[in-house]
Amino acid sequence: MKIRVLLTGLAAAAACGPAHADSWLPATVQTYTSSDQSTRLVVIPRDIESPLAYFRDKTQGREPAGQARGEQAKTARAVVERRVSGKWTRVWAAPLVNDVSPVRALVSNDARHVVTFDNWHSMGLGDDTIAIYGPDGQLVRKLALNQLLPDFYVKALPRSVSSLHWSGTHRLTADGRRALVAVVVPDDDRLPTDELSTVDVAIDLETGAVTHPEERAWNDAVAIARKVADRRDQAEARRAAAFAAPLKSPATSESADWYDYLTEAFFRVDPDWKETYPEVAVLGASEESPTATLARAFEGEGPHVVMLASVQAPDVLPAAVRDFAATLSPSALKDVRVYLAAPIAIANPIRKNLAAHGATVVVIYPGSAIPQRPERLRGETSLDKLAGDIEALGRDTGSSGPGLPKSPPAR
Repeated sequence: MKIRVLLTGLAAAAACGPAHADSWLPATVQTYTSSDQSTRLVVIPRDIESPLAYFRDKTQGREPAGQARGEQAKTARAVVERRVSGKWTRVWAAPLVNDVSPVRALVSNDARHVVTFDNWHSMGLGDDTIAIYGPDGQLVRKLALNQLLPDFYVKALPRSVSSLHWSGTHRLTADGRRALVAVVVPDDDRLPTDELSTVDVAIDLETGAVTHPEERAWNDAVAIARKVADRRDQAEARRAAAFAAPLKSPATSESADWYDYLTEAFFRVDPDWKETYPEVAVLGASEESPTATLARAFEGEGPHVVMLASVQAPDVLPAAVRDFAATLSPSALKDVRVYLAAPIAIANPIRKNLAAHGATVVVIYPGSAIPQRPERLRGETSLDKLAGDIEALGRDTGSSGPGLPKSPPAR
């Protein structure tokens, strides 16, 4: 139960704006070769104990976060080498500004410049999204995205749980003097299978100066980004208004609407809203049988909460609950709290069947309005206990715990 709560909370942290699940494998040593193959850059990540240890330390303000035992480096490191008489010879070695590791990098043919992009576990975020290094590994400049792009453009970029997905394939000019940074053109209507559209922004490698192209492609990208950002501002205003307003049941039979409704209802009515996360069961939302949906929602031991509704015909839910209850022992649901969204005509027999096996059943009648919890209006969230729970999880396992899943659920 605790792990499920934590991971769902991680996803919920990114629920502001269109966010998608993503995954991060552990950072490993990476080698980048110049365009003429004469120079190479080796990036050595800072060794961390585990992704969970890293995240735990970040939430508690401990740096360097997740540091592995015996690791002396405080940041990632770089080694630049040139091929001389068939052998790689070191030109320079120096620390990088990246906390664990950059995600991508470029090195010039003459070994004078290195450019790194993004950070492990957080693309597009931070003041070192781009970092430029000169001879001997000296930092020329580091840039946040809003030093490369207008604020509204950054707001319009596609995002996931951990990152802004802002870039395409970067390259250096043939003379090695500039980096051509491929910036994604935002488009909320783009399908995952559609080709990514980018526009190049130039950065001088000697000075770090940014130059936007004086061409139609850039102007079009800016215009598109402004429209996308405006739409997101409007959507966020609607979300904020809905968050503050009394919650009413959906007027549609769309299963997604009911999932969202039941989840939000839980945070408004359940006393343990900061401690746990509900199982949401909407009968008719999938092709599985109603009884199978109920069995999946109620499985597991220990206290938990089930939010229950149906988008099928009115008689389906009572029949499914009756059949499911017939498979249970008398006290099988003694630690289960059920919130049932159903009209009174069918709510009473459902409540009777579930209560007979020990469940506590609370009925949410259609048409009733559920006010927002004052604590949430003040800014308190279900993530307030996240850091402490992660710490407890580490104590329970006797270590920092397992790594986070590659694809945490996102809402």
